[in-house]
Amino acid sequence: MLDNPAPTPPDAQAEPSAQHILHIDLDQLQQIALIGLRRAASFMAVGLNSTKGDVLPSLALSDVSMWRFLPDPAPEALAQEAVREFRVWVIGNGLRELDAHFNRYLDAVWPAIQLGKLHGQKVPWSFTPDDISGDTNASKKFSKIMQEIGGDDSQAGRLWSLTNARNCLTHSAGIVGKRHANEGDHMKVLWMGVESRLKQGDNEVVIDKVIGPEGLTAPDPSKEAEIVVVVVEREKVFPIGQPVALEPHELHEICWYYSHLTGVMIAALTAFFAAAGLTQEGPGALT
Repeated sequence: MLDNPAPTPPDAQAEPSAQHILHIDLDQLQQIALIGLRRAASFMAVGLNSTKGDVLPSLALSDVSMWRFLPDPAPEALAQEAVREFRVWVIGNGLRELDAHFNRYLDAVWPAIQLGKLHGQKVPWSFTPDDISGDTNASKKFSKIMQEIGGDDSQAGRLWSLTNARNCLTHSAGIVGKRHANEGDHMKVLWMGVESRLKQGDNEVVIDKVIGPEGLTAPDPSKEAEIVVVVVEREKVFPIGQPVALEPHELHEICWYYSHLTGVMIAALTAFFAAAGLTQEGPGALT
């Protein structure tokens, strides 16, 4: 009886190695993070806009369930507390949504980098890119990626503070504990924001987030003024034992910050891949 010959691994065969063309779509990678941004912004709009005005007379689901976990009709004080806590809960979940999708974005970027580094090289048929999804700290992964591609990781500290706040919201019901304190007996949350100012000579006036019907008025209406936009650092501090409470406009600005971080990384990736010799076939597409 003749034994069947053992199969020959592809990289040991006599035939020429097959050439494969891989496409890295940076726009598609970026969308992973931006989906989280849009979800956080839209869910917050639904939750906060729908709880303006009159207090709900009932906290039951009478149309779909027979169960009653709260007095029905609800006392006004209880209904007001439920709405107030719900609004805080919506904002906290928005931050978790941003962090989760940004983590997924970083997890997808890392193997793209590993593949891009192999451009024009021969690799074993068994090659698989590294995986960093086991690390749930977005700050560490952001820093690892930016250092790998020669980018600027100076935002990692601010990103860590947001991840720390997310951990507090997820694992401690939003109450700051000792393990979350990063500034003495307080937890400090940092991010970058955009601020519009009305400038007139040496005087600058910060423009409100929403311009009312009265419009803008310069410090001296008789003289010309200009509008300037600056990027500024924001911070919010919460003492141990107190809840994490972000305002709606703050989470909206944090949405922008995550979008900014995503764009910074995409720009660094584009430069990294160009230096590696990858050609760009279209907007966001590299080969």
